[in-house]
Amino acid sequence: MLKNEETSGSSSVIDFSWVASWVAWVWKDHHRALDAHSPARALLVQEFAKQFMAENPDIEVVVRTIPYTEYKTKLLAALAAGSGPDVAQIPSYAVSEFRQYGVIQPFPEDVISPDYSRSIVCCCYRRPLIIDGKVYSLPTDVQTVVLFYNPALFEKAGLDPDRPPQDWNELIEYAKKLTLWEGGRMVQSGFATDGYSPVVEMFMRQAGATFWDEEGKHVKFEEAQVEGFKFLTDSRTVYHVYTPKMGSRWTAFRQGKLAMVFGHGAMVGSFKVGAAPGLVFRTALPPACPKTGSRTTVLTSWATVITNNCTHPQAAAKCWHTLRPQTHRGVGSRKQANCLPMFRS
Repeated sequence: MLKNEETSGSSSVIDFSWVASWVAWVWKDHHRALDAHSPARALLVQEFAKQFMAENPDIEVVVRTIPYTEYKTKLLAALAAGSGPDVAQIPSYAVSEFRQYGVIQPFPEDVISPDYSRSIVCCCYRRPLIIDGKVYSLPTDVQTVVLFYNPALFEKAGLDPDRPPQDWNELIEYAKKLTLWEGGRMVQSGFATDGYSPVVEMFMRQAGATFWDEEGKHVKFEEAQVEGFKFLTDSRTVYHVYTPKMGSRWTAFRQGKLAMVFGHGAMVGSFKVGAAPGLVFRTALPPACPKTGSRTTVLTSWATVITNNCTHPQAAAKCWHTLRPQTHRGVGSRKQANCLPMFRS
């Protein structure tokens, strides 16, 4: 936050809140600040905060954490009460929703114009940016779903650690070999999924689902949706390679009790926190649907928006400009947060 004008003389005021899959940050004039749920991103955010404050001595950035699952509810409530941040990161699909609620405003056109945003943002992230000819958001976190696997557990099960499963059939075949039971209790899971929507969508799309009619106006039912969903439910109910009694799939993977799990690249840093000593894991492309041969994955993206609470949109845009080169160069993207490049050179 920029230090409060009431206490800092000529300084401006800005609150900045960012959430990226596992992250929420806030720069706030009310001394509530940047929220981070992923350990790797918390470090990235702290580094960015230090750099930004060094370059902008009239701005103070404070860091705190908020559970990701509570972020949207708390953000909307705070904005409705007039106590929310000046800048927030929200899912890209929610930009239109937040605009309809009347809680966000467009970026100042003299700082970020529609033409400028089109020139710097990679094409696949542009869709939610511009509404009615004005820039309402800019990308800050883009990721795809990948397969994480434990090569040590592969070797113990007689599987080649350099050859992850190539299709759904192999995924189940490997998972069955990697699942261990003792006294009727699962002590090691081969493959886990807890219904995370991007993963479910990925399997449906690999099976051929498109979700929309030809005009792109109405959601339609497709057998491919059922096929993808059934494969995931069968992994539990038919093949018994995972049970919720194992607890959190993330914790199980960190502790070497889960061989394979789907997740975003940001989990690389998270898996290293509280991990079993010597844990080694690798990433691979998602296995293909045997029927279609598709290895389609799903892209998820988050966007920076300026809220209607913000009385200094120029300063808010300045914050984003400072952040953009770092995300483009991948200072945090590839080393810590493992996000995809979002901007053109």
